[in-house]
Amino acid sequence: MSEFKMDRDMDYVRDLLLQMKDGKRTFVARSDEVGDVLGLEPIGMNNEEANKLEYHLNLLDKAAFIEIGSKPGDGTYIIDSITWDGHDFLDSVQDDEIWEKTKEGAKKVGGFTVDLLVGIAKSYLEAKAKTHLGL
Repeated sequence: MSEFKMDRDMDYVRDLLLQMKDGKRTFVARSDEVGDVLGLEPIGMNNEEANKLEYHLNLLDKAAFIEIGSKPGDGTYIIDSITWDGHDFLDSVQDDEIWEKTKEGAKKVGGFTVDLLVGIAKSYLEAKAKTHLGL
């Protein structure tokens, strides 16, 4: 069994939130190996991918970015909603150009918190708005 490194992957977090915003509500964090034991059809996911998805969905829930409606027990997560904080984060980083600049800014600082990422993203977003609005 491979070990799972518990690193927060903000690109992955952003991608999950974008999928939810676009309407995806069901995520299956189950490896084919576990599915085989449970007698379920393979879904094309290995243990590392399943662990990463489960870890990040739980992080999003604990950070109050999403509300998980249910977890039936087969690795399925049903998402009820994106919270206000989740929308605020997503609104600040959904633009690809701003997201790339935000990551570059965080890299220059040498680290980040979610609040710092949002702050950097909001600064770029405000600058973009001022340019487009001629302010």
